Amino acid sequence: MSVYRILEFLESEHFAHKLNVSNKYIFCSHILCEHEHGVPQFLICSQCNKISEQIIDPNVVSGLQLHAKKQGFTVLSPQFEISGVCDECARND
Repeated sequence: MSVYRILEFLESEHFAHKLNVSNKYIFCSHILCEHEHGVPQFLICSQCNKISEQIIDPNVVSGLQLHAKKQGFTVLSPQFEISGVCDECARND
């Protein structure tokens, strides 16, 4: 149980992120930055599992939340996890 509490703490302090689709935790790539992190977007290679963390423009997130609200939904987590193929894997195909 303590491992899960530690992971929850790291996530709450933005030192780690939980990838919901694969149920994995990764360290935040912006951990040493001194600015607000914003909403993360993860690009995940479906072949080698390489993960690239990007930050989403806050206007994009608020637009999506507004659209969801108009459709009768409340966004619980605006985190994006996008599956694709990295350039290295694409070259090797």
